[in-house]
Amino acid sequence: MVESFEENINRQICNDSYGLIQYIPEDKMFEHKPPLLLSFPGSGNTWIRLLIEYCTGYFTGSLYNDNELNIVLAGEKSCGIRTSAIKSHPNELRIIPEKLENGIIEDRLKPLNKKERKKCNRGMVHHWEKIIMLVRDPFLSIFADTQRLISGHHSGSISYKVYNNHSYVQRRFHEIALISAKDYNDSWYNIILPSINSYKPENIYTLKYELMLHNSTKYTEIKNLLQFMEYNYTSFERIECSFILSQLDYIYRPKKLNPILVYQNIEKAYPGFICQIWNLVKSYSQYYKYNIIIDNFYCN
Repeated sequence: MVESFEENINRQICNDSYGLIQYIPEDKMFEHKPPLLLSFPGSGNTWIRLLIEYCTGYFTGSLYNDNELNIVLAGEKSCGIRTSAIKSHPNELRIIPEKLENGIIEDRLKPLNKKERKKCNRGMVHHWEKIIMLVRDPFLSIFADTQRLISGHHSGSISYKVYNNHSYVQRRFHEIALISAKDYNDSWYNIILPSINSYKPENIYTLKYELMLHNSTKYTEIKNLLQFMEYNYTSFERIECSFILSQLDYIYRPKKLNPILVYQNIEKAYPGFICQIWNLVKSYSQYYKYNIIIDNFYCN
């Protein structure tokens, strides 16, 4: 049975005890090197960052400068060793040989663009020793991010009325989904798989978004994640409060559309669409044990 304080702890108590988030103090900033929090768009990165922040008490950083996210993630515009983890998507990275502290040269992930490299270098982050691989079913992450891009907001969603009455929206779903699937394919072979092959297994932690949604698995997953990050003494009460405090309407996308129905509708309008997506995400999906979103749907 999973231990739970939800009946005895309310949001106000949690906020009073664990609501203060800050940068890692300067006298402790070398104790934990921030791992890279790596995921594709639409994989729940914002929520996981909030959980990490409330569990550790320290801001997470990012390669980006997203003003919208900066409202709820105050460390969004930082990339430095005073953050607990640093977010990026694969297409913002490159993997190159790097001379490590022990003198050995190994492949490491670094920011792709000069601007982001300078930003991270100023924060004394030159590459990442550890990676948190946040993964989600590609069909669902693509579905979520497509809604973000069409709506123009991180938690934006499309209603059935808009979807059914505007052929433009259906066409955009089709176009954006294929672009996103191609990004999966390119990033899998150019960034993710080379990283898996280059980093030691103990320096990569795979966090499945789906396992964070269930009481039977979410506590074990977050505890294992914190141990990987070397925050070994986080109390269960703090973890429970982190789940409560991270439940912000601002970051959750209202579930107005059924993803399976949307994929089926687009398949009718553009025959072969689902197999196009599957063939682009297949290698990634099979590695992380995901299948085609529609049961009994087969692709050559």
